[in-house]
Amino acid sequence: MKVVYAVPTVLSHTGGHIQHVLGICRHAHKSGIEVELYCVKSNHSFKDLPFKIKMFEVESADPKKMLHQFSNRLVKELSNGPKPDWVYFRPYPLDYIFFSRHLVKMKIPYAYELNTLWADELKSQCKHLKSFIYPFFEAKSIQNASALFPVTQEIATHAKKVGGKDVPCLVAGNGIEIPKLPNESVSELRTCWKLPQDKKLVVMAGFTRAWHGHEKLLLALKLLPEDIHVVLVGSENSSVTEQTMKTAKESGVVERVHILPWLSHLEVDQVVYACDVGVSPLGLEKKKMKEAQSLKVRHYLAMGIPVLIAGGESADVLNSQFTFQIKDTSPDEISKGLIELLAYNNNRDEMRTFASSKLSWEAISSKTFEFLKQL
Repeated sequence: MKVVYAVPTVLSHTGGHIQHVLGICRHAHKSGIEVELYCVKSNHSFKDLPFKIKMFEVESADPKKMLHQFSNRLVKELSNGPKPDWVYFRPYPLDYIFFSRHLVKMKIPYAYELNTLWADELKSQCKHLKSFIYPFFEAKSIQNASALFPVTQEIATHAKKVGGKDVPCLVAGNGIEIPKLPNESVSELRTCWKLPQDKKLVVMAGFTRAWHGHEKLLLALKLLPEDIHVVLVGSENSSVTEQTMKTAKESGVVERVHILPWLSHLEVDQVVYACDVGVSPLGLEKKKMKEAQSLKVRHYLAMGIPVLIAGGESADVLNSQFTFQIKDTSPDEISKGLIELLAYNNNRDEMRTFASSKLSWEAISSKTFEFLKQL
């Protein structure tokens, strides 16, 4: 099976979306699928990638013009070369006009990965005209797709509602490269990062965005026993640290909050491994979302610590014995959930085995392309 994965953006080695693309393609190639990744040309070198990659040069850095130019180049490429079995891509503004309608004309089936609710997102940004136009054309792409990969059940329901009820649909998984465990012991890592040895540590790795909702965690901390502390990872500067400590002081828990700066991936691995429980984003409502497939949740499980889940998640995550889903994000509910998880007898090896079999890029890629093979 030959699959063209179209990404109308500049690739870099950072960012969740890019890691998703590279992870899916890398393991699809490993399983014997012929993958070609098409993207916008950049200065990055991708010589280490095992699959084919083709970069189109665009003349404009303006996002709208770049999308249009990329789409034109890709349509010409597909028109002149051998047809792939599938084209796989995520929605972008007016993609039906620029791209998917041409795939329909060329009779090339495409898989459409839906990762947002355009109307809600644009309305939250007060872009009311776009909140009507973009969803209108997105519906056209949904109706003409040969497969849909919504990233949440909420988006899957939306896709069926706008006309995709007869299109084969699979909720797309988010994955992670399973990291190696640190060589140091938990005690050694706590000493290294100046974390208390005799406390139970609750970690939120990445906390500065509004939808992370760390302030809710601090309010819940006040209801918890004194031997439970919170570790927040990813302060971008001293003003963020000062503001967060001010919030902690107002919540009456300043002595039990530990703030760490922005760290490398390996350093975050060390800190998470040194903790007892991880916390998912607590403020999804600020993004007009009810559910998500958070990378931090997958990272916690891959490092062998149980996770408090707020909002919806993938069935694999919610059905596991290593997570606890709270009904709401009130301080009382958060504190009760943390008490439940802190009483859990952690088996790090079991959690890592679960993460590898269900949440790794290898597992997600296999599930994705097996679905396409059956269609």
